[in-house]
Amino acid sequence: MIGRLTTQIVGSYAKPHWLAHHARMRALDGTWWRPEGSVLEEAKRDAARLAIYEQERAGLDVVTDG
Repeated sequence: MIGRLTTQIVGSYAKPHWLAHHARMRALDGTWWRPEGSVLEEAKRDAARLAIYEQERAGLDVVTDG
């Protein structure tokens, strides 16, 4: 009998288009973020919630940040 394996690692998620300018991702000055200020913090939280939801929906045993 083969034991059950858990899925533990997803890897890094790409930043959503509404969160970052992908063409500027290597910028060292932080200009690659799309929203600014307090909106940026809320957008980062929304992106984290979306990644968690997708992992849960996929049936992962352990949710991770990659």
